[in-house]
Amino acid sequence: MITAESLFLRFWERPGPRLTPSVLATEITAELLFDENLGFDDFRITKDVYPTVAKLLRRSSDSVSRSVERMTARLWRCGSPEQLRKITGQERLLPRPARETILYLAYYLRAERPISALRYGTDVPRTGISA
Repeated sequence: MITAESLFLRFWERPGPRLTPSVLATEITAELLFDENLGFDDFRITKDVYPTVAKLLRRSSDSVSRSVERMTARLWRCGSPEQLRKITGQERLLPRPARETILYLAYYLRAERPISALRYGTDVPRTGISA
């Protein structure tokens, strides 16, 4: 099983900025989706994830939000296109908002396949996960 940190490290030779808020956000999202059966449509990153990450890091939710948004933007701008294609299942890479990026990463973290497999019927979702 891969870890959220190793997943982020796949995108860069040297990651640069601190990954902790994004790594924790990805892990918590994966837990909510797979362990607590929260559906994609019910998932609210600002309500369900950022406050938990903020509490763990003793930071404000706004600070965590900005950090995750910067990291996910950097991932789309500077990350490995090969890894982005592998994780998103998209040939044409278009930058996505932080919420979607974290969902892509969280799904890949647990299922070890792109979330697009749900849309194309090549994957059977676990309970509570809907396309």
